[in-house]
Amino acid sequence: MVLETELNEIKSIGSVRSSSHHASVWVVLQRGPLCCLRVLDSLNFVLKKMIQVDRVIECLYFGDLHAFAGTVDGVISFQKESLARKEYTGSGRIDKVIATRLQLYGFSNEAKTIYLWNIQGGQLEKKISLIDEAPITAVGFFSEQLWVGHADSHIHLWNRNLDHRSTKLNSSNGGAVQCLEGLASSVWSGSERKEEGEDLSKDLVPSIDLWTCIN
Repeated sequence: MVLETELNEIKSIGSVRSSSHHASVWVVLQRGPLCCLRVLDSLNFVLKKMIQVDRVIECLYFGDLHAFAGTVDGVISFQKESLARKEYTGSGRIDKVIATRLQLYGFSNEAKTIYLWNIQGGQLEKKISLIDEAPITAVGFFSEQLWVGHADSHIHLWNRNLDHRSTKLNSSNGGAVQCLEGLASSVWSGSERKEEGEDLSKDLVPSIDLWTCIN
């Protein structure tokens, strides 16, 4: 299926399973300073719904009932069934988003800040400066802790209210943390780097680390 890619840039894509157990594909297309959210049927790719968004969407995150879009000036949530939207403002450009039942977290490398919103009321509750930290490259929420991976191999663990940063981990190969995935009490982190002294045109050297969560 062609999505007018000659006129648009695909910014983000993801799949959603609704309450009826039927899946949809969500595609964010950018044209200039605007974005278009298209919801397609996963079986035949028929367009089900389309929403114009008056700003650039940087990322998508899918929660239980809502999809969250990080934009150039905050976060927009879309109810999965009706696509009813809600604005979360007070931040700069949001590169990554993650949500729990009560909290919404936005991560901005431009502002070097983590933002925390009340997910129901929409109020911005806290801003944490990361001015002295390397860029954020991966995020996850596992075992009641917010995991934040950075480009300098560090993984910081925060409590859910961002009152306390409890632990700093390091990837085993000293490379940028590219992804974080959790299951039960275990978390996997993937990282990659260039070997010291090697030509930059050579392949990346990846590593996968397994962490055990202890509450």
